[in-house]
Amino acid sequence: MIKPAAAKLSTKSIGQTGEKLAEKFLVKKGFMILARNCWLKNFGEIDLICRRNRTTHFVEVKTITFKPGETFRAEDHFNSKKKFKLEKLISFYLNKNKIEEKSQLDLIAITINQSKHSAKIKHYQNV
Repeated sequence: MIKPAAAKLSTKSIGQTGEKLAEKFLVKKGFMILARNCWLKNFGEIDLICRRNRTTHFVEVKTITFKPGETFRAEDHFNSKKKFKLEKLISFYLNKNKIEEKSQLDLIAITINQSKHSAKIKHYQNV
């Protein structure tokens, strides 16, 4: 478990905090970060692009704050529409940058517990 900053998070900063936590998590797992918040005009944004073991990982980060009794999970924000959009983004990025190595789409789901100043991180590979 990785601890986020102790200050209360505003709705605006929750996503940014999640992306920073995801980046630290991936680096600890041996990933090399290649790009953050990679915006492709007319396509959208890829949260993190990283590399490990000759594979380029395109990482979508979904973050929520913990609410007692809530059963909704961060990964529930990732649906087939979002996946399809990201797959188009990834294909464009790979073609534009002439990347021919293996690639995959990963999802990192983060639940931040503000009262305990902690976060639970789940890494779903090749979604």
